Amino acid sequence: MRRLLPWLGLALAPLLLAALAWLAARPAAPSSEAAAAAARVQAGWAYSWLVGLQKRFPLREPGTQAHRGGVELIAESFHEATGAVRVDSPAEGPRGPIFNVLARVRGRDPSRRLLLAAHHDTVPGAPGAIDDGGAVAALLAAARALRAGPPPPCEVEFAIFDYEEWGLLGAKAHARAEALSARPSHRAVVAVELVGWHEDQLVAHTIPYGFAWDAPGIAPAWLPAALRRAGRAAGQPVGLGDPLVSPWYQATIRVLSVQTGSDAGAFSELGQPAAMLTGSSLSNFYAHYHQASDDLSQVDPTRLDDAARVVAAAAWELGSLPADPPAALGEPYLDLGGRVLGRAALGLIQLLAALALGLAAVDALRLGRRAEAFGLGALWLALVGLGALASPLGALCFAPLACALVVARHLAPLGRVTLLLLGAAPALIEVLLIVAASASFGFGWRGGVLESALLLLACAAGVLASAASESPASARSPAPAASGPNPPA
Repeated sequence: MRRLLPWLGLALAPLLLAALAWLAARPAAPSSEAAAAAARVQAGWAYSWLVGLQKRFPLREPGTQAHRGGVELIAESFHEATGAVRVDSPAEGPRGPIFNVLARVRGRDPSRRLLLAAHHDTVPGAPGAIDDGGAVAALLAAARALRAGPPPPCEVEFAIFDYEEWGLLGAKAHARAEALSARPSHRAVVAVELVGWHEDQLVAHTIPYGFAWDAPGIAPAWLPAALRRAGRAAGQPVGLGDPLVSPWYQATIRVLSVQTGSDAGAFSELGQPAAMLTGSSLSNFYAHYHQASDDLSQVDPTRLDDAARVVAAAAWELGSLPADPPAALGEPYLDLGGRVLGRAALGLIQLLAALALGLAAVDALRLGRRAEAFGLGALWLALVGLGALASPLGALCFAPLACALVVARHLAPLGRVTLLLLGAAPALIEVLLIVAASASFGFGWRGGVLESALLLLACAAGVLASAASESPASARSPAPAASGPNPPA
């Protein structure tokens, strides 16, 4: 036990640092104005409007009469809600002109802009009540609530894009036109998708790819944090990525090319902070997605109101951010329950774990356990590199394994195996999530060359060190030299 205590202290140091960093990262409280905006959403209005849209113009596939009729109804409704609307046709789509419906609620500072988006087109054979009629209804209800109260902090623009199902064609055409204009870029873009169904659980997706292959990375931490605050203001929790496996989701989308997304991708591709607000995720997927059953029977009026309230609150939370929040896409962070561990914390956690590993490797070498020393040393090298990169995946999956390896080698066999399994659990969950996401959306690797190489090294080293781990008491010590003359043969 006396020998175990120093190693236990070394292993607990990175975990203690992670706990302290998490406690220090207390999330800001939502503003009272955001809560007031959410409260102004008229209960039941969004569902009533959606019923009218779906009964008159279901199956809004581009090139059909329902598609054009839906555009006209949406434009009329946004004119009533905001007083400022136009239908833009920026390009030609595969089945006719692209029609984007654009509206605006004036804010106190017209030099700053926020974009809230959805799409009105549907895939062939799908009525589109949830994908994406519910989001259009929620944005309309939120626009009415914003205009009914005091002006929001900045200009709030609404865009109902066309041809989203064809590769974000409407959003990309609009984003390119905006980039060429003299207007300042949007401080944030939020695309709303798949909200208002019976079992939806709102989450913010920061998926950077999907149809936007050239996006430099995920949205900065302040964007999903603002959406979380909006959820608290509206009395509706908003998660990040997934209700069950949020930390692993955040690590996965940094290295895996997930073949899904939203209109937000058209703006993240141009380097603008963008995210998707949705009720669907990998562990809570909308089963009627792109199906003929995506009709009014799937809509829950109360959940649709909840989404509208979050959108109205988000306009205030995002609009109230400092004039120039850092906008760099791809910054390393982990949002754990609304508390953000940033670059410094992620890097230090891995470097502390690497320090413990290095000392354990030296100790294993002293005991003559070369295989274990080699495995621990290789994992030490991987963690040093991942720590220098502040890799969220390294901190989440391999720092716990490193801590377990440092302590497990001083335990009896049952305790050693149990601790190693616990330490390896985060990495195993990550592997399962990558497999599940790839099976659902297709596989594509987007991790950087250096990080990818270090992750492969960490995997191989972790397996080797775990397999070679044994208690020092069972280590084979060198045989004592024989004294005196050799015994006769």
